Amino acid sequence: MTFLRKWLIFIGMAAVNALDCPQGDNGIFHKYKVAQEGSSLTMTCFFLVSADCGPISWEWDPDQPIVPSSRIQIHDVTNSTGLYSSLYINPVSRRDAGWKFCFVRSGAAFSTELFVNPLPVLEMTPLFKAAEEGTNVIITCKITNYYSRIHPVTFKWCRGSNLIPNNAHHDVNGISTLHLVSVTFEDSGEYRCGLQGYDGECSNMTHVMRLEVYSKTGTTFCKEEIDINTGLTWTSTPAGTTTTQPCGLPSYTGTTRRVCGVDGVWGVPVTIECVRQEISSALDDLIYLETTPGNTETVLENVISGISNVTDTVTLTSGDLKTTTAVLEKIVNIITETTENVSVSEKKFVGIIDDILSGEYKNAWTEVNDQSLDPIVGHLMKIVEGFGSAVGPSLTIDRPIVVNGDNLDLKFSRLNVTSPKITFYPEKTINGSDVGVSLNPDSVLEGNITYTAVYYRTISNLLPQSENHHGHPEVASEVIALSIGSQKDMRHLTSPVILTFDTEKLKQTNNLSGDLRTRCVFWDFETKQSPAWSSDGCRLVNDSCHCDHLTNFAVLMSPILVLDDLVLISLEKISIIGCSISVAGTVLTILTYLVLWRHVKNDRGRLLLNLCVALTAAYVLFLTGIDRTENDALCTTVAALLHYFFLATFCLMLAEGIMLLMSVTVVFYSKSKLKLLLIMGWGVPAVIVGITIWITHGEEYHSQYHCWLTISNGVLYSFVGPAVTIIIINTAIIFRVQKAIYSSHFIVTKTQRQKILTGVRSVSILLPVLGVTWLFGILAVNADFILFQYVFAIANSLQGFFIFLSYCVFSGPVQRAIKRKIKMLTLSAFSSKDDNKLQIIKTKPTHFSAQKNGG
Repeated sequence: MTFLRKWLIFIGMAAVNALDCPQGDNGIFHKYKVAQEGSSLTMTCFFLVSADCGPISWEWDPDQPIVPSSRIQIHDVTNSTGLYSSLYINPVSRRDAGWKFCFVRSGAAFSTELFVNPLPVLEMTPLFKAAEEGTNVIITCKITNYYSRIHPVTFKWCRGSNLIPNNAHHDVNGISTLHLVSVTFEDSGEYRCGLQGYDGECSNMTHVMRLEVYSKTGTTFCKEEIDINTGLTWTSTPAGTTTTQPCGLPSYTGTTRRVCGVDGVWGVPVTIECVRQEISSALDDLIYLETTPGNTETVLENVISGISNVTDTVTLTSGDLKTTTAVLEKIVNIITETTENVSVSEKKFVGIIDDILSGEYKNAWTEVNDQSLDPIVGHLMKIVEGFGSAVGPSLTIDRPIVVNGDNLDLKFSRLNVTSPKITFYPEKTINGSDVGVSLNPDSVLEGNITYTAVYYRTISNLLPQSENHHGHPEVASEVIALSIGSQKDMRHLTSPVILTFDTEKLKQTNNLSGDLRTRCVFWDFETKQSPAWSSDGCRLVNDSCHCDHLTNFAVLMSPILVLDDLVLISLEKISIIGCSISVAGTVLTILTYLVLWRHVKNDRGRLLLNLCVALTAAYVLFLTGIDRTENDALCTTVAALLHYFFLATFCLMLAEGIMLLMSVTVVFYSKSKLKLLLIMGWGVPAVIVGITIWITHGEEYHSQYHCWLTISNGVLYSFVGPAVTIIIINTAIIFRVQKAIYSSHFIVTKTQRQKILTGVRSVSILLPVLGVTWLFGILAVNADFILFQYVFAIANSLQGFFIFLSYCVFSGPVQRAIKRKIKMLTLSAFSSKDDNKLQIIKTKPTHFSAQKNGG
């Protein structure tokens, strides 16, 4: 397309009588078009030419084709009268304004100019107002762009979810004023402003201010304060409220908020919604580019250069950091998904990340992380990995791109798999050895491969601090990342990736000494909960970390054998010893009852045997499987079985309580309830465990450190809820049984001392089988109650042993059964001896018969 024809098109002239298409002597197209932002638009182009002159093409500007997308559609029709083409845009953006061109192959073309009327932009003032009871309050809502000069508008106001009558506010020239006269406490709350025809229900109106009405007497205030950095004045505010106002910083959009604490002390201003206009506009440009393909490389280069200039020259707010991360994420997505050939400055892109990872932004990143569902700063590692995969195909073998910054070192590289192994050693340790990563790629890939290796100096300090399973903080080293641009699954590598960290530097920096716990970890993005450090697939080998997958790695260190750790170790030893003794106790109880079954056979005995079987299974699983966390499937299975058998133990203890209650309250009941009680004891736990596994899909079922239910997503409550309920019921049963015992004729005739001894004896017998000792577990939840933790560990780990003592060693029926058994065995022995003597007498020759036989 020549410069002259471009100029002719631009001024609206149409060249329809091209030599190639002599029949194309005229056409139809709009001279100009006006559309409302957010609406839909259809533009039609019609050429009275033959089909040979087609198809019709569309351009934003000369040589910038309009490409169909989710927002833009082009429909072509050819018939005997000519060529038709419709350009459909929905929704229309302000960026769509400008010249549009349609032309045919012969050169005939038309142009039109599109005007887009922007949506109204509203502004409320003030955003927060603390007003004394009885005073007047004025709230203003105005249109800040020229929309009101070309369109009549009608404002609407809401208080909470209720629409305020139109006669309560005064509207003129795009400004609406709401007057509140002699406000009361009932006037406190949120007020919203919008426009008829644009904003729907009150809850959908986005422009909000908050009014806080206070009484002058008895109210504590945060004193007025001027922020010298932003120029904002934080007016005197009642304690316990949050005030909001525009950012106040030059070239910034959004609002900042600040909490006035209940003690009348100001908190730190939160700037998560304060974003520089350059960064906000860059994000808008990328959002527009996602739905309006074309000229991608130019847009990306402009965005990257603009953001780089901002991050390199100004101090950023938490809102800047969050929005910049979103910008970088969109850039990677666009490069990955576009069909255009795109080349951008890798060093500028990585330089932006290096800038925003500065340690001076630690507080700002903490604010970003706290305001998000997961640590946003961790997304940067994913962004770098994605960017490396996107630029990898354009790399030349053995000519890597290396970026050395203040906060990270990076290498994008392509190599042949026949080359030596991947190595990346950006630093030396204090002792002079290499810090970095190595991998033998022969075991996983073939042909040319691209990889990204990064050494993050500061990011571990910007991520939330990790804690070990004892609740003590862990300090993290620098992060080393390695990723390979391949669709191949890079998990379960046959040859491990080997990482070396400067652990001595980590100790010195954090003043760590003595016995330390060191863990090799990676930043796990795939947890259902918030991403966090995980040690799955990683192990410490001498001074190096060996991992069977690729991602972002670090080492975590924490002191061990402090007082709390010693207490926990003692409790663990008590639990192990106690559970072992209990297994012996329950097994001996089962054997005792089986041997004496003729003499102790009844429903209570059958129920006791079931309880002992459940307890034995739970104890054995606890002793052998509670720490098998290295295999997730095995650990989940162990946790589910422990969940089932401990719930079965509680349900059987409830069955014991129900049977005991029936024995003391129901005089006669002919039909045994044992079957129903056993169905409840073994069936209800199966239902609870099944529902829990179904809800969680078997994932995040156990904790990170033990094969037991995790509390992070509430799975633990599927055990705690039923257990606490059963404990409460059985406790009530014990009181009811005690009442029945003390009101019986048998106990009435006893002395006071005998009554006390009888009560203590009955309670000591009931406690092991009714599980009331688990109440100490509730009291032991608080780590400060160390005594209850010891009592809980001793009482419950020895539950099986106590059952053996109560129902075998000191049980009257069992003692009598043993005596009968011994008596029967003795009688059997004597009977057998007498039979033997009689047999001997019958077979022994007499003196007479001997002589007779001898003679």
